[in-house]
Amino acid sequence: MACGKKYTIQSAGKQNLIFTYEIWEKDYAGTTVTQLKSDKVPILHNLIAESDAPFAAILPSVISATALINIFDTNLPDFMSTDDHKYLVKLTANYVPGPSTAYVIWQNYRFSQGMFTYNCTMRILVNGILIVNTNTVDKGFLVVSDGDIVEIQLSYDAVSAPPGDGVWKMIVDKDGVEQYNVNEPSPSPGVNQSYTFMAMGGSVYRAVTESTNPTHPGPGLPDTYTKELWQGFLINDQVDVPFIAGLIPLKFDAVDGLALLKNSLYAPANRDINVLESLLQVVKNCLDKIQFPSYNINVCISVFAVGMNDRGAGTQYEPLSQSYYAPRNWLNSDGTLS
Repeated sequence: MACGKKYTIQSAGKQNLIFTYEIWEKDYAGTTVTQLKSDKVPILHNLIAESDAPFAAILPSVISATALINIFDTNLPDFMSTDDHKYLVKLTANYVPGPSTAYVIWQNYRFSQGMFTYNCTMRILVNGILIVNTNTVDKGFLVVSDGDIVEIQLSYDAVSAPPGDGVWKMIVDKDGVEQYNVNEPSPSPGVNQSYTFMAMGGSVYRAVTESTNPTHPGPGLPDTYTKELWQGFLINDQVDVPFIAGLIPLKFDAVDGLALLKNSLYAPANRDINVLESLLQVVKNCLDKIQFPSYNINVCISVFAVGMNDRGAGTQYEPLSQSYYAPRNWLNSDGTLS
């Protein structure tokens, strides 16, 4: 399902956060995004407890939004639509530095081919203190103070560049304006590139260090630090429009769809009920019923069986993708799955 962002409502939060309630319309291919006027409490997140269990396995939620409109506004979502998936809603949080702080968003990438890995080490020092030191595919976010001295280093652990016109590269920009961009095709081991700057309050700095070649390009500069917190679909038949003069608070809700799963039959990814599925795939099979265009799954479990790769072997490892279940165990006595 292709969607295009069409409406937004924004609200300022604590700790220099800007929350954005994004409304994406199915099949919308335009580039115009209308920002609706915010009410004094524009976004409200409510949890829907379906039982008294203190640790419920599934906790659905609803996000209410309130926009200020007038009787002449015509560019609004179609709340009369009978399509329950016409409007996808996303709630995002974007960090905006204050006048006394600056943000450094960093990313490190290393080229791998077969058994060969061309290591690329990124180090970030703040006022001479080493804060970041990584040679894996990694990324992160730093908050520094106005006037801090920040040094970004790129270090090579090999003397030959990646094959196919490969290079080691470091790029740094400030508020979207490039400050440093150097490629090094034939380095010698050690700290080979370094860029130092004095942090300016209210600014966002982005930095990437990478080993790469034209056929395996690196990720480039990281995106601005925006986190997607929630997504769901507008409930078209649940709209509140009071009959008053002046600006009218238009209130509408979006639901994440988790509560609907209890009424859905389970469908394994493989119709052969004897083929094992990972527990991560089982979770994905359930979430796919909601019909989100895309989503992320955060696994916050660190209980591993003997023989599993744990987080000490890599931060990408978690137990659900290494635990398996046979779909036939979901069979009811009448042969249906539940």
